Amino acid sequence: MPKVLILDDDQDFLDILKSYLQDQGFEVIATPFTDDIFTLIKEHQPQLIILDFLINGLNGGEICSVIKKNPTSAFIPVILISAFDRLIYSLGNYGYDIFLSKPFDLVTLFKHVKNLTSYDQV
Repeated sequence: MPKVLILDDDQDFLDILKSYLQDQGFEVIATPFTDDIFTLIKEHQPQLIILDFLINGLNGGEICSVIKKNPTSAFIPVILISAFDRLIYSLGNYGYDIFLSKPFDLVTLFKHVKNLTSYDQV
């Protein structure tokens, strides 16, 4: 069962995503904040990361960029999500694999998660 790491500071949104993806057969680690993304990655070894662009005042795009530039994590697909899609497009690509603008359809998210993890058993 693929592991998905979700970082978003909106606890209600985090709970919805976690519950939905678990119902689809994924193991989900959900957290509203991290001091060190690499500790989370090392500890949980996710096959996919879903990351909010603005998380507790931090730039999730920069977190994504750091993930993608590090050889130990560059292979992990990242779905970057944000309600500020125009801002994302004006700032450029942070190396994410997929960008989803909030609000988005959970079925669309599921299709991307399934494709990026190559999980056919769901």
